[in-house]
Amino acid sequence: FHLMKAKYEDNSEAYREYRRKWNENPNKFIVEDFPIHLDIETITSCNLKCFMCFQSYDPPKPALMDMDLFKRIIDEGAENGLCSIKTQYRGEPLLDPRMPKMVKYAKDSGIIEVMFNTNATLLDEEKSRALIEAGLDKLICSVDGCTKDVYESVRIGANFKTTVKN
Repeated sequence: FHLMKAKYEDNSEAYREYRRKWNENPNKFIVEDFPIHLDIETITSCNLKCFMCFQSYDPPKPALMDMDLFKRIIDEGAENGLCSIKTQYRGEPLLDPRMPKMVKYAKDSGIIEVMFNTNATLLDEEKSRALIEAGLDKLICSVDGCTKDVYESVRIGANFKTTVKN
């Protein structure tokens, strides 16, 4: 918590400018020469079969993004003012064993905010520490339902108690 709290209190000029653009550019229809944010899908697989997700009825072929491709994306982005990435779109990022290395590479390259969504079923203490130490700024946990019955009826293959513990 202490490390994550410090990240949210980032009050640098670069962070403030990035957040200003994040909020203002869409409202003012400003399109810059290069995106300030990219969603990067590093893995296509998911460990759950949620009823509302395409992974349950038309999953993509399992694949991992090549690490050299990831680095090229980050390097080009960093050279052109990329401020933020989310290393997830439809796959479960915690299935990618390289995720802490990817987070660290992005942070070391100057990406201001690195984040991803997860179903949190694979988030244990070891992975949590590795991600914090790598510099992850934001972890968004997708949890559908606040009771065991509702949660497990939506997040097919998940265990409510384990996810809450994680």
